[in-house]
Amino acid sequence: MQQDPPTDQQSVRCAGLTFRLEPRSTDGKSLLAITAEHAADPLHPTTYKLDVPGEKVAATTHTLCQTTNGWTAAVTVDAKRQQVRVTVRHALGFRDVEFELVLSGEQLNVSERLDQVLRVVGPRTNDLLADRHPNIDQFHGGLGAVVARPCGLHASVTTGVEFTAGQHYLEWRLLRCLNNACMLGVAEYPLQVFTPYPGSAALTSGRSLYGHNGHLYRDGANAPYGLGVFGPGEYVGVLLDMDARTVAFSINGRLGDSLPLSGKGGHCFVATLYTQGDAIELLPQHCWHRYAQ
Repeated sequence: MQQDPPTDQQSVRCAGLTFRLEPRSTDGKSLLAITAEHAADPLHPTTYKLDVPGEKVAATTHTLCQTTNGWTAAVTVDAKRQQVRVTVRHALGFRDVEFELVLSGEQLNVSERLDQVLRVVGPRTNDLLADRHPNIDQFHGGLGAVVARPCGLHASVTTGVEFTAGQHYLEWRLLRCLNNACMLGVAEYPLQVFTPYPGSAALTSGRSLYGHNGHLYRDGANAPYGLGVFGPGEYVGVLLDMDARTVAFSINGRLGDSLPLSGKGGHCFVATLYTQGDAIELLPQHCWHRYAQ
């Protein structure tokens, strides 16, 4: 028994992504084109295309894999079941997500892998900015924070959650930061939101990345982190690994090195703002939590 690729382009939506399967012909060989689109994510191009061989196959299951721009598609053709199964994985910076597309006859279905969902989500599905300096106001239902009143010093906001195990990733979008004066990082829990930024004092466990100069601040000292400066309109990720007791940062998908935490206790995420009107937003669609099996 043999199986052909779909005769017509088909599309389906899942978790903000639009997937399309369509046949192509190059030099007489049939190709299966997989297109993944994410209209709401400005970090990378809107459309990714993966061309994978889709020529008629014998009555056996086989898998072939293609990778482009952080997307990987593993295609399994099961002739006995008349199915083409495509596992699509996207990795950018500290993000990754996995989807499964199944073409059975003329019907295309897509779903996020259940094992991936259970592994990533863990017990916390809603990350919100809960604990904040009194001069900071919330917006967007607790996802955004803005310096509403002059404070004359650092004003911090946290999710108010202590993490003692697992890997935890939060991603932020900078909406307004005068002179790129904003800091993102982690600190030993509990954190007093009246205090200066994490890493400001010697012998503290805090680590924070400063947008104005791109330096990492730790134990009262600072040095270039290697990703450069960042400011309004950019995306900054913070990966807290409590199993390895490290923290690492990403800017617009570019990864930085992991650095050790010096404190012994649990840690929380911290954003520090300076100037009235400065604002930052948490992006829950890109945040995740993982725990060892």
